[in-house]
Amino acid sequence: MLVRKAGKLFHSLHKLLGWATLILIAIHGVYFLITKFQDHKTFSGLAAFAIILAISGYGFYINKVRNKWMRTIHRILGLLWVPVLLLHAGGSAIMAVIATLAIGGLVWTLERTAGRLTKPVPGDTP
Repeated sequence: MLVRKAGKLFHSLHKLLGWATLILIAIHGVYFLITKFQDHKTFSGLAAFAIILAISGYGFYINKVRNKWMRTIHRILGLLWVPVLLLHAGGSAIMAVIATLAIGGLVWTLERTAGRLTKPVPGDTP
């Protein structure tokens, strides 16, 4: 039950957080393109922005074009974005990835535990 409620909450916030991420990254990118264009991380930042822009595009059309490839490509781009972000941001992105993986592991553990608790015991009468 806890996992379902948390899943519904995250699902309802997913689109809002995706747009907020895109906007904040665009502001961050424009600022650094103006102030530090010659920085060695400019190209990795542009690559990360291109990927997040593609993720946003697929996220925008995911409900309009309903097929499994839209969701698959959206997920693949999300996974592809992580190494590019690590290359661009370094240590701060590593902490964010570790936190995300820890939350994913916690959800997986809760789902397994909830699955064991809800299985009927043979011979038990309802």
